[in-house]
Amino acid sequence: MDHVIIVSGKWEFKSRYYFTAEKRGCRVLNITEETSFIDLLKMVVEDYGLDDKTCQIQLSYMFSTKTLKRMGRDTPPVYICNSRQLQGFLSLRKKELLRLCVEITEKEGSEVTQKDKGKEKMRRPSNLVSKEEIKETKGYRNTYVHDYEYIDTNDGIYKKEGEVKDEEEDEDEDEEDDEFDKQI
Repeated sequence: MDHVIIVSGKWEFKSRYYFTAEKRGCRVLNITEETSFIDLLKMVVEDYGLDDKTCQIQLSYMFSTKTLKRMGRDTPPVYICNSRQLQGFLSLRKKELLRLCVEITEKEGSEVTQKDKGKEKMRRPSNLVSKEEIKETKGYRNTYVHDYEYIDTNDGIYKKEGEVKDEEEDEDEDEEDDEFDKQI
């Protein structure tokens, strides 16, 4: 059984992606390799005390700083949308320290949203869940399964809500990382 840290917040981009933590804070979930994507969603809803009828959840993670140095600074977060992707996250966690980031937003409406002061109506995007995942939800209200993605970051870029690091701070951190790597 793995203890996975989940943090509530949102992603921001300023020369690279940062996860900004919100006041909801973090939780620790016990996840096994048998845990399905739907089970994880249920745990998040329960642990944060959310109403799945009014809230939309996106889960994701970010690679470690060491990995990002090889990939590029503008690499976006990795979103988890099904059980296969969750298992990929759990496999990576064995090699790198990763946390799961949770973006919680209010649903604007479950089927139709208003656009341009009610002049036009547009359909919400179809869900991002595979047919297999939908089958897993049988017997459980699957209204909150739509538009879910998952976020995690392990690079230590963790800020209070509303704060944004500037590029000078990033350069200082990179220099410190390089000095540390040279010492090892």
